Amino acid sequence: MQQATNRSSDDISVIDSEFELGNSLDPHTVRSPNELFLHDSEPELDPEVRPWEIKRIAAGKAPGGIVFNSDGTYAYVCNNHSNDISVIDMKSLKEKSTIDVGVHPDGIGIIE
Repeated sequence: MQQATNRSSDDISVIDSEFELGNSLDPHTVRSPNELFLHDSEPELDPEVRPWEIKRIAAGKAPGGIVFNSDGTYAYVCNNHSNDISVIDMKSLKEKSTIDVGVHPDGIGIIE
């Protein structure tokens, strides 16, 4: 499972990293779980239906940087326009809390 922030829709996509679209060796199809390319001959996909997306989690305004704690139980997401960090419980896939921070947080890291 991986996550991607969606700055324009103020949420986070939880992605199935094992999902594969297409099965050819064409360089415009999926080559690994981390790369997704659509080929012109692939079937048209509905932009609202993303078969590789497990869930969307609401976050603050303009989510950006994301990092996980060492055991992967929590994700921390910088919300650039709401000036806070969303704490995401990775078991329930829900925002557990927010942490107020300075103006326009974007990058984030954890030192343990």
